[in-house]
Amino acid sequence: MLSYKQQEEAYKSLIQILKDFDFGTDLEACITEWNPNKAIFGFPNNYNLAIRYLNYGKSDIDLIFNLDDEGGWNKVEIMNMDIDSKYQRTGLGRRLIELTIALSKAVGVNKIYGQALDNEYNSSVGFYEKCGFEIKKQNTITMFHMIISEIVTSNR
Repeated sequence: MLSYKQQEEAYKSLIQILKDFDFGTDLEACITEWNPNKAIFGFPNNYNLAIRYLNYGKSDIDLIFNLDDEGGWNKVEIMNMDIDSKYQRTGLGRRLIELTIALSKAVGVNKIYGQALDNEYNSSVGFYEKCGFEIKKQNTITMFHMIISEIVTSNR
């Protein structure tokens, strides 16, 4: 288990990478700062980041960075991605995924994953497949993942 100081250093490093990252002019990123006054057991093992478009309704992505036992950021979970219905099929979602991949590489993450929406009314499975994610069905849950070292730039 990491010491308090090791966790603090990992978080400071991540915060600096996120602050220095170029999100462009039409996006904003909101990082959830860790508050030492509210901590009981030290740092959590994950860190939240929300990225949203400024001019495209409710269009955003929520990411969770996960810290491993050695103090590295080993995976990013896509908790939610929502593109306003007026702007779907315009490339905004793909751009958020590409941004997530670039940000993950900058942080040193080796895996991006999440749960795809897959029911009789809505499905995001095809979208994640087109973005290069591997899809895996686990009982009634549909998961997607991508290993960063396997990412090959392509025009799909």
